Amino acid sequence: MSINKFGKEIVIKKLQEIMKSINNTMHQVKKRTIRNFTITLATSLIMSSTTFAGEHNVNDWNSYKNAIMEDMLKQDESIVINYKSDKTYKSFQEVKDLVQTMYNEVADDMLGTLEENNVRGIHFKTIGTVKNNVDYKLTSGEYNITYKNSFQDMQQSQTIIDNFLSNNIDSSMSDYEKVKIIYNFVIDKLSYGYANTGDTAQDKLNERNILLGLQGNPVVCEGYSMLFSKMMTSAGYNNKIIRGKVDSDGHSWNLVEIDNQWYHVDATWGDSISEKRQEDYFLTSDDFIEAKDNPQINRTWIKANYPQALEIYNKEIKNEDHIEAANAVKFAEQKKIRIIRYGSELSKLLNRR
Repeated sequence: MSINKFGKEIVIKKLQEIMKSINNTMHQVKKRTIRNFTITLATSLIMSSTTFAGEHNVNDWNSYKNAIMEDMLKQDESIVINYKSDKTYKSFQEVKDLVQTMYNEVADDMLGTLEENNVRGIHFKTIGTVKNNVDYKLTSGEYNITYKNSFQDMQQSQTIIDNFLSNNIDSSMSDYEKVKIIYNFVIDKLSYGYANTGDTAQDKLNERNILLGLQGNPVVCEGYSMLFSKMMTSAGYNNKIIRGKVDSDGHSWNLVEIDNQWYHVDATWGDSISEKRQEDYFLTSDDFIEAKDNPQINRTWIKANYPQALEIYNKEIKNEDHIEAANAVKFAEQKKIRIIRYGSELSKLLNRR
């Protein structure tokens, strides 16, 4: 069998996995990293939490920020951080600004994640002390957060997503096939529109609620992008949610990483009876999505905050790679059988001696 460098690398990798399996030394560790903060935490552990308020005692600003991030990932609605430091400040306004700055820095670190995009609003509360009207100290910072999708709604949505993925995605599929199946699911299940309950504040939440969208209620672009992001994460793909503008109107869509390349996906604009339009907004490039020469659909975003998408996904070339990789894996499996047989024969020879 003749294989190129790409195929050989896969064979080597597969054989290494086989040998590790034979020697019972296979370990699987999943880590999720957001910039400099690494959380080794199973999704099920986050989602099984029944606590909606978090309280922490910290004595430095790095621990302070980590506490905010930890509780946001658990969707705590109230976060209280007691600051145990003797550091003083020149005014209470400076202390208040620091409390807000800590949250803003965490939000920047989490930019593009579902968790950061799920925040609808936040209220800050600062408690401090002052000595001689000169030395101001922070006692605690409190954050009360409103989420677009509640903890319970996220749990129910995850169940629907897990059931769909287990019944429709398998390891034999190419990346293109997996992502396209999820893209089609989002388009088929969601309908673009606005809620009209008479309660403006609640309508804004409902229009961005993943579960309500899955149940047939209208959602706006944020509902589409958050569902796609949640499904991509569940399927094992790195992804981002972009908040940008089309002309002067706000808009939200996604980036997804395949084979170390990033691509734009806009399920909202792809939600069309036109197959061409569906394809246009699936795994496309910065240049296409930006549409500089068309003022009506020209969109902008802060590019420095997101990975570049330099090209449109080439389905034909990638599928050839997938077929070659599948053949390489088959070759590796044949090698596994030979290795096992060789080991068995060698054992028999040794026993005879």
